[in-house]
Amino acid sequence: MGPDLASPVDARPRVIHVTTAHRANDVRIFERECRSLAATGRYDVHLAAAGTIPDDAGVTLIPLAPSPNTRAGRFTSGPLKTLALVRAVAADLWHFHDPELLPVALKLARSGHRVIWDAHEDYVVQFTTTGGKSWVPRPARSAVRAGTQALLNQIDKHAAGVIAATPAIALRYSNPRTVLVGNEAHVELFSQCRPDFSSQQILFTGSPGPGHLFLDVVKAVADLPDASLAVAGRQPSPTIWGEAQTLLGRRLTHLGWLDRAGLAAAMDSSALGLLTYADTVAYAEGLPTKGFEFAAAGLPIVASPNRMILNAYMRNGAGFVAEGFGSKELREAIATALSDKLAWESASAAGRDWASAEGSWTVSEERLLGLYSEVLGAATSSGSSKLG
Repeated sequence: MGPDLASPVDARPRVIHVTTAHRANDVRIFERECRSLAATGRYDVHLAAAGTIPDDAGVTLIPLAPSPNTRAGRFTSGPLKTLALVRAVAADLWHFHDPELLPVALKLARSGHRVIWDAHEDYVVQFTTTGGKSWVPRPARSAVRAGTQALLNQIDKHAAGVIAATPAIALRYSNPRTVLVGNEAHVELFSQCRPDFSSQQILFTGSPGPGHLFLDVVKAVADLPDASLAVAGRQPSPTIWGEAQTLLGRRLTHLGWLDRAGLAAAMDSSALGLLTYADTVAYAEGLPTKGFEFAAAGLPIVASPNRMILNAYMRNGAGFVAEGFGSKELREAIATALSDKLAWESASAAGRDWASAEGSWTVSEERLLGLYSEVLGAATSSGSSKLG
């Protein structure tokens, strides 16, 4: 596991973020939350996750083995790995990020340990409705919904604090220390971006599957002979990627996983950023990181007409909204954006203005640091935080 962490020697409170579902360099967990906490100098910050992080981040990585590819395997292995971790490592505060870790988080909280529950999504909706993470078989959804809600009710009651990624998620918790910590961007990282209208390149980031309308996007771009599609993140399944290659040929590029500098470079060479989600309740309330980052970079957005996207990013004209969720409507929105440079420039400027006013991480960072200060107070590192 690396250095011996059972007996803290640093006088600062030791806090450990734990994720078995996200990579160690996850934008929300590592780039924003862990880095911000470490930058204060007040906390000894650790991150338990699979993958790597930069050595100069001021965050100590506790490496975990990668989780299985299947969700069922993840929900089995994640808690087991985390239980082994909390039995071996002392901490003043545990900060959990994944729904499969709810039982472990609850066990710790009930035992008197300081626990923060980080609600990235509305998990009851995500697991039990059509779309999103609807991998739960229909006959089991009622039971899973009830069980998930029961666990969330308990962590809401026993956690030292709850962090919610959106206002809608925050309303689902009654913990007196519930704070909104969104997915806003480090605006300064993208302020020098200069997107290229003439490139006609459309940038797709995130999960390349049906929930993000990936094949609809591919079909839309295929009908625009001068446009190309760059995909950042993991490559789709061989079947989906093969279909995309057949439709787009050399107009399709896979950029792989990008750090913030790599993403900024991709935005510099792109004309549009995609914010596309299926028309399901699971995607009705999300405020994804990429929308804030596209806006901060001045990269006009082409979006599907999901309610929260319209109410947030599109409210001040940061891009172009498709009239529906199919390839035809997406093609028309992309074509409009790529055919009118003046409208494109207006959307670029509006996005930057909105990001500076409403999409900067500084506001959420202040809430995060305020919660930590309240929860930990003048706590000092203790060796009594191991589970027996």
